[in-house]
Order: sequence, then structure tokens, then C-alpha cells
Amino acid sequence: QLEKGYGVYTFSSINELYNIFLKTLGFDKIPYSNIWGGILSEQISIGFNKDFNALYTAVFNFYFDFGYMGVFLFSFLFGWFSSKSVEYFLKKPSVFSLYLVCILFMSVFLSFMTFKLTSANIVISLVFALILSKYSFKINK
Repeated sequence: QLEKGYGVYTFSSINELYNIFLKTLGFDKIPYSNIWGGILSEQISIGFNKDFNALYTAVFNFYFDFGYMGVFLFSFLFGWFSSKSVEYFLKKPSVFSLYLVCILFMSVFLSFMTFKLTSANIVISLVFALILSKYSFKINK
């Protein structure tokens, strides 16, 4: 049974980064995402003699962390950030700003099945793409 996360589910990429840092220091700590990921991978009944693993959407993370207000607020922020990335690409086209848009579009497209922005490697690549897009070569129109 999952309990209210207070940010653990939505911001689990931060916890993963923290655990990577601890692992480099020699500590062996399991990230929260491994714990609740195991719970979500269990089979559930979806009909008569039919079992399936539970697919969870981005709304799952927002709801279990912050309730209905989290669903409203973070869905809005997710959409706003995605639209701002498209504006940024149109204003300053570069390979890295295109990469930023592609990652966010992938996240939006897959948000009906999973929330990709909880993975530390996605968040790290987004941050690097954002930094590099400010200092990189431009695409000629």
C-alpha cells in the first residue's frame, strides 16, 4: 500500500541523484523509486481471469504526493514548461534546444503510461541541454 509521498514520487530524480552521490562515498542506499516501483509492478486484476501490471500516469505521482491540488498545479507546470521549451527553441534554435524539446515531447507523449521526468538520467540530460543550448552553435534557418 502506498502512502502520501510529500514530493517523493514527483521529485524522485533528486533522490536518485542523492543516492548516486552516497554510492560514490561507499554507502549502499536504495532509492525511493526502486521501492514504489516494485509495488507498482505487481499484477492487478483488470477483469475476469485477467491480470496485468499497473500502468501509472504522471497524475499518479502528482496525486500521491500532493493530492488534487498537486494534480492541478503540476499538470499545469508540466504543460507550461513544455510550451516554454518550444518557445525557447523557436527563439534560439540549436541542437541542444531541439534535444530539450524532443525529451519534453517524449515525456508528454508517454505521460499517459508513465512519468519520465522521475528518472535522474532524464533530468540530468535536460539540465545539460538547457545549459549547452545557451552557449552552443546555432542552427541556420
